[in-house]
Amino acid sequence: MAKETATQEINQVVEAAKVKRTIEVPESTLKLIREKYSNRIDKGELKRILIPKDDLEMEELEVIVTVPDRDTVSQFMRFIDKSPRKAQELLVNQCLLTSKEEVLADDNLFFTCAGAIAELFPIRQGRIKNF
Repeated sequence: MAKETATQEINQVVEAAKVKRTIEVPESTLKLIREKYSNRIDKGELKRILIPKDDLEMEELEVIVTVPDRDTVSQFMRFIDKSPRKAQELLVNQCLLTSKEEVLADDNLFFTCAGAIAELFPIRQGRIKNF
């Protein structure tokens, strides 16, 4: 009986450890973003990104970003081969709207955020046909 109880307690601890914790953007910040970026929200140009804060991905940081516009993508492309760090910093500084200081201070958060923003480039697939 004692062994079963101990096993149950261990299982409860393991299950509790599996629960992810998300640090969400405060409602007051969301309200300000909705007011300031309402036209971009209507166009689908604001996104929420969940960035893992640890290697086990037990804690996530929610950030709000804008989809990179033509000028941002152009500047990113200009620097990506010459200075990848500058290109990534450009993306994060231009597109990240929340938790910027925290993301810039942590390499893992920074690289994950920069990669996620790069995935948002508005590129469609074209079809090629014979003339």
